[in-house]
Amino acid sequence: DVTLLAKYNLGTDYRQTTSENRVTFSDNYGWEFNPGPKEIDIFAWSKFPKTYVNNYVSWFKQKLNIDDITGNLITLLELEKLGCSIPSDYATGDDYTCANSQYASWLLNGQYWWTRSAFSDDSIRIWRVNSNGGLGGNSYNYSKSVGIRPIITVPLEILNK
Repeated sequence: DVTLLAKYNLGTDYRQTTSENRVTFSDNYGWEFNPGPKEIDIFAWSKFPKTYVNNYVSWFKQKLNIDDITGNLITLLELEKLGCSIPSDYATGDDYTCANSQYASWLLNGQYWWTRSAFSDDSIRIWRVNSNGGLGGNSYNYSKSVGIRPIITVPLEILNK
């Protein structure tokens, strides 16, 4: 399988946009968070992320006439594999960044976006990427919110066709 990260956050039409479109992560919480990082099932717990990701994937399926596409939000561990500096205890992240990643040119897009990783020391905070690549967290219902920048996964054999 090949996993692709959208270049930009999704707008209200569920397509990528350079405009601000920030949404809260969820209306409630209760997911496991410790020992972290624990990945949150956005389809069970989130409000806006699951709606945006599902609509984005549906659009892709229709556009490409392929049913084997899935979508989600990126995880903190996936960001670490992409060269982002991640805290060893996964508990706090205000000094951690993707700015030094070899992939910074496409990870940093001037937007804030949610991951699906919960802070390991706090059940209500979700990791997010800042507009400049910094990593930190916001409450699941943060009023100023963060955007949705989905990942999609496509089977390699489909891409080879």
